[in-house]
Amino acid sequence: MTVRFSINLVEIVTGLVKRTCGLNANVNTEGDKAFSEEDEDVIYSFALAPTSDYLLTAHRSSLLRLWHLEDGKVEKLWKSQHKGLIVKTRPTDASAKLYINLCAYYLVVNKMTEANLLWKRVPQHIKEENDEMQKLYLLTQCLHSNNLSNFFRHIQYEWSDDIKSVMDQLHRDTKKNALTLIGNAYTSIFEHNLSAIMNMPKDQLKEACTALEWDYECINQKAIVFPKRLPRTENIYTSSEYQLSKLTEFVSFLEN
Repeated sequence: MTVRFSINLVEIVTGLVKRTCGLNANVNTEGDKAFSEEDEDVIYSFALAPTSDYLLTAHRSSLLRLWHLEDGKVEKLWKSQHKGLIVKTRPTDASAKLYINLCAYYLVVNKMTEANLLWKRVPQHIKEENDEMQKLYLLTQCLHSNNLSNFFRHIQYEWSDDIKSVMDQLHRDTKKNALTLIGNAYTSIFEHNLSAIMNMPKDQLKEACTALEWDYECINQKAIVFPKRLPRTENIYTSSEYQLSKLTEFVSFLEN
């Protein structure tokens, strides 16, 4: 029988059809009760190449077609041999790693909204069973609410090798940004209050403050820190948009 279908390429901004690719093809559908003479070869799914020049379509007739969008022609044609239902399987550990890596990069480039939305897309069993994913979510909530004390407490964790360097960088950047904010906001602060905010022992805190040339005084047996303004610096990971976009593509592929 002859089946017909068409593909419309739509310009998103204008909503206009940019090009139409059509096909009349003889397809052997003998014995396929799902087909009738009036049916078209429906496209069940498609995938666009990252370069936007090729399109792969999967059809009701079990055919796969690779289109070259520049001229609207079919360059390759495959016949699927699969019969029966396709069951979506439970995501694997590799899937969990993709979510974890993407969330870590969202945090280090300060994309809190994207990190929160990503959490909603993470499969429920990964949320419940993966401790590292849970820790990343806690850090997201801490940063979103500016709860620095809890952030510095939760980031003290044995991160996996995949994201350890990223989390170390996040820790350093957040620590530096926190000290910058304190230097701009306070002329003086009790040492125990600053230690609670930074979640640092007093000896380490004193060492960090000395490196910043912040003054220390003891008044009524209480140590007081006198911060100084620090210049703000850009996060060095803001140039990693390419890595972030690739991870996003992987997660989108995983979910679809």
